[in-house]
Amino acid sequence: PYTYYRELGDKDFKRRRSGIEVQRIAPINITDEIRVEPWDEDNVDMWRKRTQGPLNGWYASLAFGKRCFATYSETEARVGASQTRMIDLPLPPGANVTAVEMVPHEGRPVNWKTESMEICNGPGLRLWAPDCGYEAKYIRVRYEIGK
Repeated sequence: PYTYYRELGDKDFKRRRSGIEVQRIAPINITDEIRVEPWDEDNVDMWRKRTQGPLNGWYASLAFGKRCFATYSETEARVGASQTRMIDLPLPPGANVTAVEMVPHEGRPVNWKTESMEICNGPGLRLWAPDCGYEAKYIRVRYEIGK
């Protein structure tokens, strides 16, 4: 077989870069519980949960359809999307949000507008997740747990 190299366009390159940066804060652990269950052509129930550590029982990664996902660490969540959409982002139990920022591909992070809400009896945020093929690399939600 021959290897064929096809150069990525700027938009596709930025989307791939965003996905790598979002995933970076939640590396896969062999003990993680994983679920991938397609509902239909456009929707899927897809997540990965921690079974050990400070986020035990909470998401390491959560998909919002096939074109948007979030990852979680002990101090922040990141959201990346390849299509602009409104999402309801659940936060770990006891999380107190300290900042929400849009991290651009170039330049400094800027504050990002959100709406606090309760999701599944816990804290959450409603926010616009922009297509990361343009200005935004990802949305970062900083929080402190249990403080």
